Amino acid sequence: MIFVQPDGNYTNCGKLYEFPATTFALNDTGVTRETPWNTRSYRPVSAGGTADYFQYTPEIVWTPENNETLFTLMMVDPLFIIDPSSHLGPFVQHYMVVNIEGNNISTGHIVNHFLGPGASGPAEHKYLFLLYAQNEYVNLSENETIAIQTRMNFNVSVFAAAHNLTNVTGINWVNVKGDTWGPVEQDAFGIAKLDCLNNVESTAE
Repeated sequence: MIFVQPDGNYTNCGKLYEFPATTFALNDTGVTRETPWNTRSYRPVSAGGTADYFQYTPEIVWTPENNETLFTLMMVDPLFIIDPSSHLGPFVQHYMVVNIEGNNISTGHIVNHFLGPGASGPAEHKYLFLLYAQNEYVNLSENETIAIQTRMNFNVSVFAAAHNLTNVTGINWVNVKGDTWGPVEQDAFGIAKLDCLNNVESTAE
């Protein structure tokens, strides 16, 4: 899995942050540690707004034993590990594609476009990439699709059981520790408002 990020900048509470380009791959042991900015899906577009956050997906590859097998691929934040009391968990849904033919992701149905990590604060989040070999075609009801697309309160086990996903054939993860980009993304999606006063007080301390 390879992330390719161009240079860029953003503003958090009136301060401009600028970063160089970077490229990195997740290794097989899954101990890669990165930041929300380096794992971002953000790419500015002319329309602006939340559309900016769905402009990029890292390169994800695998070698299927059978090219006729259908796969489900997803990325989730197991928030219940970091904060069991959070009303956003147990998982936050960041990416989902179902009914992928072989390893050709473009043949699948995108339920959720890739949304980069939005971790903030000192806690390190483990973002999981899960690949399931499907036993059958996955049909999502309209209500189920709407619920998944809210991204919050997603439950991997419940989803897998509902669609007979019994074979996890691939797993990897990246550990992401909050930076100044995470709060910007959370603010854009209405999850948490930027607390500029707290930022100033923390800096002063």
